[in-house]
Amino acid sequence: MRRRIVVAIIVILILVGCNTGSGTVGAEQAFERGRRHEEAGQIEEALRSYDEAIRLRPEYTEPHRRRAILLAARGERERLLEEYRAWLARRPESAVFHYLYGRLLDDSTAQLVEFDRAIALDPGYYWGHYGRGYLLAQEGKIEEAIVAFVAARNISPERSSPYEFLGYLYTLQGKVDAAVQSYRNALRVDSRLPSAYRRLASLYVQRGHFPQAIEAYRAAAELDPTDAESRYYLGNLLKETGDLEGAAAALESAVAIEPDFADAWRNLGLIYHEQGQFPRASAAYERAAEFAPDNAVVFYLLGVARFRQGEHDAAAAAFQRVIQIEPEQGRAHYFLGDIARRRGDQHEALAAYQRASKFLAPHPEVYYRLGRAYAALEKYPEASSSFEESIRLLKEVPAGAAGAGGEEGPAIDIPPPPEVATVYTWLGRVLLLMSDVSAAEDAYRQAIERGPPTLAEPYQALGQIYERRGETDRAITAYRRYLRLTPEAAEAMAVRRRIEILERAR
Repeated sequence: MRRRIVVAIIVILILVGCNTGSGTVGAEQAFERGRRHEEAGQIEEALRSYDEAIRLRPEYTEPHRRRAILLAARGERERLLEEYRAWLARRPESAVFHYLYGRLLDDSTAQLVEFDRAIALDPGYYWGHYGRGYLLAQEGKIEEAIVAFVAARNISPERSSPYEFLGYLYTLQGKVDAAVQSYRNALRVDSRLPSAYRRLASLYVQRGHFPQAIEAYRAAAELDPTDAESRYYLGNLLKETGDLEGAAAALESAVAIEPDFADAWRNLGLIYHEQGQFPRASAAYERAAEFAPDNAVVFYLLGVARFRQGEHDAAAAAFQRVIQIEPEQGRAHYFLGDIARRRGDQHEALAAYQRASKFLAPHPEVYYRLGRAYAALEKYPEASSSFEESIRLLKEVPAGAAGAGGEEGPAIDIPPPPEVATVYTWLGRVLLLMSDVSAAEDAYRQAIERGPPTLAEPYQALGQIYERRGETDRAITAYRRYLRLTPEAAEAMAVRRRIEILERAR
Protein backbone atom coordinates (compact mmCIF):
# COMPACT_ATOMS: atom_id res chain seq x y z
CA MET A 1 0.00 0.00 0.00
CA ARG A 2 2.75 2.41 1.00
CA ARG A 3 4.67 1.56 -2.18
CA ARG A 4 1.61 2.41 -4.32
CA ILE A 5 1.28 5.85 -2.59
CA VAL A 6 4.94 6.70 -3.25
CA VAL A 7 4.60 5.74 -6.92
CA ALA A 8 1.44 7.85 -7.24
CA ILE A 9 3.21 10.90 -5.75
CA ILE A 10 6.12 10.51 -8.17
CA VAL A 11 3.71 10.26 -11.12
CA ILE A 12 1.88 13.42 -9.98
CA LEU A 13 5.17 15.32 -9.65
CA ILE A 14 6.23 14.22 -13.12
CA LEU A 15 2.91 15.30 -14.59
CA VAL A 16 3.10 18.68 -12.84
CA GLY A 17 6.64 19.16 -14.11
CA CYS A 18 5.60 18.23 -17.63
CA ASN A 19 2.66 20.61 -17.53
CA THR A 20 4.83 23.47 -16.24
CA GLY A 21 7.43 22.87 -18.93
CA SER A 22 4.89 22.52 -21.67
CA GLY A 23 3.22 25.76 -20.47
CA THR A 24 6.52 27.62 -20.70
CA VAL A 25 7.31 26.19 -24.12
CA GLY A 26 3.77 26.87 -25.33
CA ALA A 27 3.93 30.47 -24.08
CA GLU A 28 7.20 31.10 -25.88
CA GLN A 29 5.82 29.55 -29.04
CA ALA A 30 2.71 31.72 -28.83
CA PHE A 31 4.85 34.81 -28.24
CA GLU A 32 7.04 34.12 -31.26
CA ARG A 33 3.94 33.50 -33.33
CA GLY A 34 2.63 36.87 -32.17
CA ARG A 35 5.86 38.62 -33.18
CA ARG A 36 5.64 37.12 -36.64
CA HIS A 37 2.05 38.31 -36.99
CA GLU A 38 3.03 41.77 -35.75
CA GLU A 39 5.91 42.04 -38.22
CA ALA A 40 3.49 41.07 -40.98
CA GLY A 41 1.07 43.79 -39.89
CA GLN A 42 -1.51 41.23 -38.71
CA ILE A 43 -2.34 43.04 -35.49
CA GLU A 44 -5.45 41.10 -34.42
CA GLU A 45 -3.70 37.76 -34.91
CA ALA A 46 -0.70 39.11 -32.98
CA LEU A 47 -2.91 40.16 -30.07
CA ARG A 48 -4.57 36.74 -29.94
CA SER A 49 -1.16 35.04 -29.86
CA TYR A 50 0.07 37.36 -27.10
CA ASP A 51 -3.12 36.68 -25.10
CA GLU A 52 -2.47 32.96 -25.46
CA ALA A 53 1.13 33.36 -24.25
CA ILE A 54 -0.07 35.33 -21.20
CA ARG A 55 -2.76 32.72 -20.41
CA LEU A 56 -0.17 29.95 -20.53
CA ARG A 57 2.39 31.91 -18.51
CA PRO A 58 0.87 34.96 -16.73
CA GLU A 59 4.20 36.44 -15.60
CA TYR A 60 5.91 36.19 -19.00
CA THR A 61 6.86 39.85 -19.48
CA GLU A 62 7.49 40.03 -23.24
CA PRO A 63 3.95 39.24 -24.48
CA HIS A 64 2.56 41.73 -21.94
CA ARG A 65 4.89 44.42 -23.30
CA ARG A 66 4.10 43.82 -26.96
CA ARG A 67 0.36 43.54 -26.30
CA ALA A 68 0.41 46.82 -24.33
CA ILE A 69 2.29 48.62 -27.11
CA LEU A 70 -0.25 47.49 -29.71
CA LEU A 71 -3.29 48.35 -27.62
CA ALA A 72 -1.88 51.74 -26.58
CA ALA A 73 -1.30 52.51 -30.27
CA ARG A 74 -5.01 51.83 -30.80
CA GLY A 75 -5.93 54.31 -28.06
CA GLU A 76 -6.80 51.69 -25.43
CA ARG A 77 -4.43 52.91 -22.75
CA GLU A 78 -7.15 53.37 -20.11
CA ARG A 79 -8.25 49.80 -20.64
CA LEU A 80 -4.67 48.65 -20.10
CA LEU A 81 -4.36 50.63 -16.88
CA GLU A 82 -7.50 49.02 -15.52
CA GLU A 83 -6.30 45.56 -16.49
CA TYR A 84 -2.92 45.95 -14.83
CA ARG A 85 -4.38 47.52 -11.72
CA ALA A 86 -6.49 44.39 -11.44
CA TRP A 87 -3.49 42.11 -12.07
CA LEU A 88 -1.50 44.01 -9.45
CA ALA A 89 -4.32 43.85 -6.92
CA ARG A 90 -4.39 40.07 -7.30
CA ARG A 91 -0.60 39.69 -7.29
CA PRO A 92 0.92 42.56 -5.26
CA GLU A 93 4.04 40.45 -4.62
CA SER A 94 4.75 40.15 -8.36
CA ALA A 95 7.73 42.14 -9.72
CA VAL A 96 6.35 41.61 -13.21
CA PHE A 97 3.05 43.38 -12.59
CA HIS A 98 4.64 46.29 -10.74
CA TYR A 99 6.85 46.82 -13.81
CA LEU A 100 3.99 46.39 -16.31
CA TYR A 101 1.72 48.73 -14.39
CA GLY A 102 4.49 51.29 -13.89
CA ARG A 103 5.35 51.56 -17.59
CA LEU A 104 1.77 52.67 -18.31
CA LEU A 105 1.85 55.61 -15.89
CA ASP A 106 2.31 59.20 -17.07
CA ASP A 107 4.23 60.49 -14.09
CA SER A 108 7.92 59.56 -14.20
CA THR A 109 8.24 59.65 -10.41
CA ALA A 110 5.38 57.18 -10.06
CA GLN A 111 6.91 55.03 -12.78
CA LEU A 112 10.24 54.90 -10.98
CA VAL A 113 8.47 53.92 -7.74
CA GLU A 114 6.90 50.90 -9.46
CA PHE A 115 10.18 49.90 -11.13
CA ASP A 116 11.98 50.12 -7.80
CA ARG A 117 9.27 47.99 -6.17
CA ALA A 118 9.75 45.40 -8.90
CA ILE A 119 13.51 45.35 -8.23
CA ALA A 120 12.95 45.15 -4.44
CA LEU A 121 10.67 42.14 -4.92
CA ASP A 122 13.07 40.48 -7.37
CA PRO A 123 16.61 41.97 -7.59
CA GLY A 124 17.29 39.70 -10.55
CA TYR A 125 14.31 40.91 -12.58
CA TYR A 126 15.78 42.14 -15.86
CA TRP A 127 12.89 44.37 -16.94
CA GLY A 128 12.85 46.27 -13.67
CA HIS A 129 16.47 47.36 -14.12
CA TYR A 130 15.97 47.94 -17.84
CA GLY A 131 12.89 50.09 -17.29
CA ARG A 132 14.68 52.03 -14.58
CA GLY A 133 17.64 52.71 -16.87
CA TYR A 134 15.40 53.82 -19.72
CA LEU A 135 13.48 56.23 -17.49
CA LEU A 136 16.62 57.71 -15.92
CA ALA A 137 18.21 58.16 -19.36
CA GLN A 138 15.15 60.10 -20.51
CA GLU A 139 15.51 62.36 -17.48
CA GLY A 140 19.18 62.99 -18.27
CA LYS A 141 20.46 61.14 -15.20
CA ILE A 142 23.24 59.49 -17.16
CA GLU A 143 25.31 57.98 -14.35
CA GLU A 144 22.28 56.42 -12.65
CA ALA A 145 20.99 55.13 -15.97
CA ILE A 146 24.35 53.50 -16.68
CA VAL A 147 24.23 51.71 -13.30
CA ALA A 148 20.75 50.40 -14.12
CA PHE A 149 21.68 49.18 -17.61
CA VAL A 150 24.85 47.54 -16.28
CA ALA A 151 22.64 45.61 -13.82
CA ALA A 152 20.28 44.62 -16.66
CA ARG A 153 23.24 43.53 -18.79
CA ASN A 154 24.69 41.44 -15.98
CA ILE A 155 21.34 39.72 -15.40
CA SER A 156 20.76 38.94 -19.09
CA PRO A 157 24.08 39.18 -20.97
CA GLU A 158 22.45 37.46 -23.93
CA ARG A 159 20.26 40.53 -24.64
CA SER A 160 21.62 43.24 -26.92
CA SER A 161 19.53 46.23 -25.78
CA PRO A 162 21.47 47.08 -22.59
CA TYR A 163 24.72 47.10 -24.58
CA GLU A 164 23.19 49.47 -27.11
CA PHE A 165 21.92 51.84 -24.44
CA LEU A 166 25.26 51.77 -22.66
CA GLY A 167 27.00 52.60 -25.93
CA TYR A 168 24.72 55.60 -26.36
CA LEU A 169 25.20 56.81 -22.78
CA TYR A 170 28.96 56.39 -22.89
CA THR A 171 28.94 58.41 -26.12
CA LEU A 172 27.10 61.22 -24.33
CA GLN A 173 29.84 61.17 -21.70
CA GLY A 174 32.57 61.31 -24.32
CA LYS A 175 33.83 57.85 -23.35
CA VAL A 176 34.45 56.73 -26.92
CA ASP A 177 36.38 53.55 -26.10
CA ALA A 178 33.70 52.33 -23.70
CA ALA A 179 30.97 53.20 -26.23
CA VAL A 180 32.74 51.33 -29.01
CA GLN A 181 33.16 48.26 -26.84
CA SER A 182 29.48 48.33 -25.83
CA TYR A 183 28.29 48.47 -29.43
CA ARG A 184 30.68 45.68 -30.35
CA ASN A 185 29.22 43.60 -27.51
CA ALA A 186 25.71 44.33 -28.75
CA LEU A 187 26.71 43.06 -32.20
CA ARG A 188 28.43 40.04 -30.70
CA VAL A 189 25.08 39.12 -29.12
CA ASP A 190 23.07 40.00 -32.23
CA SER A 191 24.91 40.72 -35.46
CA ARG A 192 21.76 42.02 -37.18
CA LEU A 193 21.42 45.39 -35.45
CA PRO A 194 21.59 48.21 -38.01
CA SER A 195 21.30 50.88 -35.29
CA ALA A 196 24.38 49.52 -33.50
CA TYR A 197 26.36 49.51 -36.75
CA ARG A 198 25.28 53.12 -37.46
CA ARG A 199 26.36 54.38 -34.06
CA LEU A 200 29.56 52.38 -34.13
CA ALA A 201 30.34 53.88 -37.55
CA SER A 202 29.89 57.43 -36.22
CA LEU A 203 32.34 56.65 -33.41
CA TYR A 204 34.86 55.29 -35.91
CA VAL A 205 34.52 58.55 -37.86
CA GLN A 206 35.12 60.48 -34.64
CA ARG A 207 38.32 58.49 -34.15
CA GLY A 208 39.37 58.97 -37.77
CA HIS A 209 39.08 55.24 -38.47
CA PHE A 210 37.44 55.65 -41.88
CA PRO A 211 37.84 52.09 -43.25
CA GLN A 212 36.08 50.66 -40.17
CA ALA A 213 33.39 53.34 -40.43
CA ILE A 214 32.80 52.48 -44.08
CA GLU A 215 32.37 48.80 -43.27
CA ALA A 216 30.01 49.57 -40.40
CA TYR A 217 27.82 51.84 -42.55
CA ARG A 218 27.80 49.18 -45.26
CA ALA A 219 26.63 46.59 -42.72
CA ALA A 220 23.86 48.91 -41.48
CA ALA A 221 22.70 49.57 -45.04
CA GLU A 222 22.67 45.87 -45.93
CA LEU A 223 20.63 45.04 -42.82
CA ASP A 224 18.09 47.83 -43.32
CA PRO A 225 16.87 48.40 -46.90
CA THR A 226 15.06 51.56 -45.72
CA ASP A 227 18.16 53.13 -44.15
CA ALA A 228 18.91 56.19 -46.29
CA GLU A 229 21.01 57.82 -43.58
CA SER A 230 23.69 55.11 -43.51
CA ARG A 231 23.93 55.20 -47.29
CA TYR A 232 24.31 58.99 -47.12
CA TYR A 233 27.19 58.83 -44.64
CA LEU A 234 28.73 55.91 -46.52
CA GLY A 235 28.68 57.98 -49.71
CA ASN A 236 30.33 60.92 -47.97
CA LEU A 237 33.10 58.72 -46.56
CA LEU A 238 33.73 57.00 -49.88
CA LYS A 239 34.03 60.41 -51.53
CA GLU A 240 36.60 61.45 -48.92
CA THR A 241 38.64 58.34 -49.67
CA GLY A 242 38.54 59.02 -53.41
CA ASP A 243 36.04 56.31 -54.39
CA LEU A 244 33.74 58.56 -56.41
CA GLU A 245 31.95 55.70 -58.15
CA GLY A 246 31.17 53.97 -54.87
CA ALA A 247 30.16 57.28 -53.30
CA ALA A 248 27.77 58.06 -56.16
CA ALA A 249 26.20 54.59 -55.91
CA ALA A 250 25.64 54.99 -52.15
CA LEU A 251 24.09 58.44 -52.49
CA GLU A 252 21.95 57.35 -55.43
CA SER A 253 20.53 54.57 -53.26
CA ALA A 254 19.94 57.08 -50.42
CA VAL A 255 17.82 59.36 -52.61
CA ALA A 256 16.01 56.36 -54.09
CA ILE A 257 14.88 55.50 -50.54
CA GLU A 258 14.21 59.11 -49.49
CA PRO A 259 13.53 61.23 -52.59
CA ASP A 260 13.32 64.40 -50.45
CA PHE A 261 16.80 63.91 -48.92
CA ALA A 262 18.18 67.33 -49.90
CA ASP A 263 21.67 66.88 -48.44
CA ALA A 264 22.11 63.60 -50.27
CA TRP A 265 21.05 65.20 -53.57
CA ARG A 266 23.50 68.05 -52.95
CA ASN A 267 26.43 65.74 -52.21
CA LEU A 268 25.54 63.56 -55.18
CA GLY A 269 25.66 66.69 -57.31
CA LEU A 270 29.11 67.49 -55.90
CA ILE A 271 30.38 64.09 -57.04
CA TYR A 272 29.00 64.54 -60.55
CA HIS A 273 30.46 68.04 -60.50
CA GLU A 274 33.91 66.75 -59.57
CA GLN A 275 33.66 64.20 -62.38
CA GLY A 276 32.85 66.97 -64.85
CA GLN A 277 29.31 65.66 -65.41
CA PHE A 278 27.72 69.09 -65.21
CA PRO A 279 24.25 68.20 -66.61
CA ARG A 280 23.90 65.42 -64.00
CA ALA A 281 25.27 67.74 -61.31
CA SER A 282 22.71 70.40 -62.26
CA ALA A 283 19.89 67.86 -62.14
CA ALA A 284 20.96 66.71 -58.67
CA TYR A 285 21.27 70.28 -57.38
CA GLU A 286 17.83 71.07 -58.79
CA ARG A 287 16.35 68.20 -56.76
CA ALA A 288 18.17 69.44 -53.68
CA ALA A 289 16.81 72.94 -54.29
CA GLU A 290 13.30 71.51 -54.65
CA PHE A 291 13.45 70.16 -51.11
CA ALA A 292 15.63 72.93 -49.64
CA PRO A 293 14.33 76.11 -51.31
CA ASP A 294 16.06 78.40 -48.81
CA ASN A 295 19.49 76.78 -48.93
CA ALA A 296 21.94 79.28 -50.42
CA VAL A 297 24.71 76.70 -50.80
CA VAL A 298 22.55 74.49 -53.01
CA PHE A 299 21.61 77.37 -55.31
CA TYR A 300 25.23 78.52 -55.47
CA LEU A 301 26.34 75.05 -56.58
CA LEU A 302 23.51 74.93 -59.08
CA GLY A 303 24.63 78.27 -60.48
CA VAL A 304 28.22 77.09 -60.86
CA ALA A 305 27.18 73.86 -62.63
CA ARG A 306 24.96 75.79 -65.04
CA PHE A 307 27.75 78.31 -65.62
CA ARG A 308 30.15 75.49 -66.52
CA GLN A 309 27.66 74.30 -69.13
CA GLY A 310 27.48 77.77 -70.66
CA GLU A 311 23.89 78.21 -69.48
CA HIS A 312 24.53 81.77 -68.33
CA ASP A 313 20.92 82.94 -68.03
CA ALA A 314 19.98 79.93 -65.90
CA ALA A 315 23.18 80.34 -63.88
CA ALA A 316 22.38 84.00 -63.24
CA ALA A 317 18.91 83.04 -61.97
CA ALA A 318 20.47 80.61 -59.48
CA PHE A 319 23.01 83.18 -58.27
CA GLN A 320 20.26 85.78 -57.89
CA ARG A 321 18.40 83.32 -55.69
CA VAL A 322 21.55 82.93 -53.58
CA ILE A 323 21.64 86.68 -53.06
CA GLN A 324 17.95 86.78 -52.14
CA ILE A 325 18.73 84.28 -49.37
CA GLU A 326 22.14 85.66 -48.40
CA PRO A 327 22.64 89.18 -49.78
CA GLU A 328 26.31 89.23 -48.78
CA GLN A 329 27.30 85.96 -50.48
CA GLY A 330 30.37 87.29 -52.29
CA ARG A 331 30.92 84.32 -54.58
CA ALA A 332 27.49 84.72 -56.14
CA HIS A 333 28.21 88.40 -56.82
CA TYR A 334 31.51 87.41 -58.42
CA PHE A 335 29.85 84.98 -60.83
CA LEU A 336 27.15 87.51 -61.68
CA GLY A 337 29.97 89.89 -62.57
CA ASP A 338 31.57 87.27 -64.80
CA ILE A 339 28.26 86.58 -66.54
CA ALA A 340 27.71 90.31 -67.14
CA ARG A 341 31.28 90.62 -68.53
CA ARG A 342 30.66 87.79 -70.97
CA ARG A 343 27.47 89.52 -72.09
CA GLY A 344 29.43 92.71 -72.72
CA ASP A 345 27.66 94.65 -69.95
CA GLN A 346 30.71 96.26 -68.36
CA HIS A 347 28.71 98.55 -66.07
CA GLU A 348 26.85 95.63 -64.51
CA ALA A 349 30.06 93.60 -64.36
CA LEU A 350 31.78 96.43 -62.49
CA ALA A 351 28.90 96.75 -60.02
CA ALA A 352 28.87 93.00 -59.33
CA TYR A 353 32.66 92.83 -58.92
CA GLN A 354 32.48 95.78 -56.52
CA ARG A 355 29.94 93.92 -54.41
CA ALA A 356 32.10 90.80 -54.52
CA SER A 357 35.15 92.77 -53.32
CA LYS A 358 33.05 94.18 -50.48
CA PHE A 359 31.65 90.87 -49.24
CA LEU A 360 34.54 88.51 -49.93
CA ALA A 361 37.73 88.61 -47.95
CA PRO A 362 40.54 90.24 -49.98
CA HIS A 363 40.83 88.08 -53.07
CA PRO A 364 43.36 88.59 -55.90
CA GLU A 365 41.05 87.24 -58.61
CA VAL A 366 38.25 89.61 -57.66
CA TYR A 367 40.54 92.65 -57.73
CA TYR A 368 41.98 91.54 -61.07
CA ARG A 369 38.48 91.33 -62.59
CA LEU A 370 37.55 94.61 -60.93
CA GLY A 371 40.59 96.26 -62.52
CA ARG A 372 39.68 94.96 -65.97
CA ALA A 373 36.10 96.22 -65.57
CA TYR A 374 37.38 99.70 -64.62
CA ALA A 375 39.77 99.62 -67.58
CA ALA A 376 36.96 98.70 -69.99
CA LEU A 377 35.05 101.77 -68.78
CA GLU A 378 38.20 103.91 -69.07
CA LYS A 379 38.40 104.48 -65.32
CA TYR A 380 42.15 104.10 -65.35
CA PRO A 381 43.12 105.32 -61.86
CA GLU A 382 40.62 102.91 -60.29
CA ALA A 383 41.85 100.14 -62.59
CA SER A 384 45.45 100.83 -61.57
CA SER A 385 44.58 100.65 -57.87
CA SER A 386 42.69 97.39 -58.34
CA PHE A 387 45.55 95.75 -60.23
CA GLU A 388 48.01 96.88 -57.58
CA GLU A 389 45.82 95.35 -54.86
CA SER A 390 45.60 92.08 -56.80
CA ILE A 391 49.41 92.03 -57.09
CA ARG A 392 49.83 92.73 -53.40
CA LEU A 393 47.53 89.84 -52.50
CA LEU A 394 49.24 87.49 -54.94
CA LYS A 395 52.59 88.26 -53.36
CA GLU A 396 51.23 87.61 -49.86
CA VAL A 397 49.42 84.34 -50.55
CA PRO A 398 51.49 81.20 -51.29
CA ALA A 399 51.13 79.81 -54.80
CA GLY A 400 48.05 77.58 -55.05
CA ALA A 401 46.57 78.80 -51.78
CA ALA A 402 44.63 81.79 -53.09
CA GLY A 403 41.09 81.27 -54.26
CA ALA A 404 38.71 80.91 -51.36
CA GLY A 405 39.24 84.42 -50.07
CA GLY A 406 38.49 83.32 -46.52
CA GLU A 407 34.70 83.17 -47.00
CA GLU A 408 32.76 80.40 -45.31
CA GLY A 409 31.10 77.82 -47.56
CA PRO A 410 32.16 75.69 -50.49
CA ALA A 411 34.98 77.10 -52.62
CA ILE A 412 34.13 74.81 -55.54
CA ASP A 413 34.94 76.24 -58.95
CA ILE A 414 36.03 79.67 -57.77
CA PRO A 415 38.47 80.56 -60.57
CA PRO A 416 42.08 80.55 -59.48
CA PRO A 417 43.72 83.96 -59.44
CA PRO A 418 45.77 84.92 -62.48
CA GLU A 419 49.53 84.69 -62.66
CA VAL A 420 51.09 87.80 -61.19
CA ALA A 421 52.81 88.49 -64.55
CA THR A 422 49.37 88.79 -66.18
CA VAL A 423 48.28 91.39 -63.65
CA TYR A 424 51.55 93.33 -64.07
CA THR A 425 50.92 93.35 -67.84
CA TRP A 426 47.46 94.81 -67.37
CA LEU A 427 48.83 97.33 -64.91
CA GLY A 428 51.42 98.39 -67.50
CA ARG A 429 48.69 98.92 -70.11
CA VAL A 430 46.67 101.12 -67.79
CA LEU A 431 49.68 103.14 -66.68
CA LEU A 432 50.59 103.82 -70.30
CA LEU A 433 47.04 105.06 -70.91
CA MET A 434 47.51 107.33 -67.89
CA SER A 435 50.81 108.53 -69.45
CA ASP A 436 52.80 107.30 -66.44
CA VAL A 437 55.50 105.88 -68.65
CA SER A 438 58.11 105.22 -65.97
CA ALA A 439 55.67 103.26 -63.80
CA ALA A 440 54.44 101.37 -66.87
CA GLU A 441 58.04 100.41 -67.76
CA ASP A 442 58.55 99.07 -64.23
CA ALA A 443 55.29 97.08 -64.42
CA TYR A 444 56.29 95.47 -67.72
CA ARG A 445 59.75 94.63 -66.40
CA GLN A 446 58.11 92.96 -63.38
CA ALA A 447 55.90 90.97 -65.75
CA ILE A 448 58.98 89.73 -67.66
CA GLU A 449 60.82 88.88 -64.46
CA ARG A 450 57.93 87.00 -62.89
CA GLY A 451 56.30 85.54 -65.97
CA PRO A 452 57.06 82.55 -68.21
CA PRO A 453 59.79 82.83 -70.87
CA THR A 454 57.10 82.83 -73.56
CA LEU A 455 55.43 86.03 -72.34
CA ALA A 456 55.63 88.38 -75.35
CA GLU A 457 53.40 91.41 -74.81
CA PRO A 458 55.70 93.24 -72.35
CA TYR A 459 58.49 93.30 -74.95
CA GLN A 460 56.29 95.03 -77.51
CA ALA A 461 55.19 97.57 -74.91
CA LEU A 462 58.76 98.18 -73.78
CA GLY A 463 59.78 98.67 -77.43
CA GLN A 464 57.16 101.42 -77.72
CA ILE A 465 58.34 103.05 -74.47
CA TYR A 466 61.98 103.04 -75.57
CA GLU A 467 61.02 104.33 -79.00
CA ARG A 468 59.20 107.27 -77.41
CA ARG A 469 62.30 108.10 -75.42
CA GLY A 470 64.53 107.91 -78.45
CA GLU A 471 66.37 104.82 -77.10
CA THR A 472 66.58 103.24 -80.53
CA ASP A 473 68.83 100.26 -79.77
CA ARG A 474 66.81 99.22 -76.73
CA ALA A 475 63.59 99.58 -78.72
CA ILE A 476 64.91 97.41 -81.55
CA THR A 477 66.11 94.75 -79.08
CA ALA A 478 62.70 94.65 -77.35
CA TYR A 479 60.80 94.46 -80.64
CA ARG A 480 63.01 91.63 -81.94
CA ARG A 481 62.45 89.67 -78.72
CA TYR A 482 58.70 90.11 -79.21
CA LEU A 483 58.94 88.73 -82.77
CA ARG A 484 60.99 85.72 -81.68
CA LEU A 485 58.29 84.84 -79.18
CA THR A 486 55.25 85.51 -81.44
CA PRO A 487 56.36 85.58 -85.09
CA GLU A 488 52.83 84.91 -86.31
CA ALA A 489 51.08 87.47 -84.11
CA ALA A 490 48.54 89.81 -85.70
CA GLU A 491 50.78 92.77 -84.88
CA ALA A 492 53.99 91.12 -86.08
CA MET A 493 53.95 92.95 -89.44
CA ALA A 494 53.60 96.33 -87.75
CA VAL A 495 56.43 95.54 -85.35
CA ARG A 496 58.72 94.54 -88.23
CA ARG A 497 57.90 97.84 -89.90
CA ARG A 498 58.87 99.73 -86.72
CA ILE A 499 62.20 97.88 -86.61
CA GLU A 500 62.93 98.82 -90.25
CA ILE A 501 62.15 102.47 -89.57
CA LEU A 502 64.33 102.54 -86.45
CA GLU A 503 67.24 100.82 -88.21
CA ARG A 504 67.19 103.39 -91.05
CA ALA A 505 67.12 106.21 -88.54
CA ARG A 506 70.24 105.03 -86.70
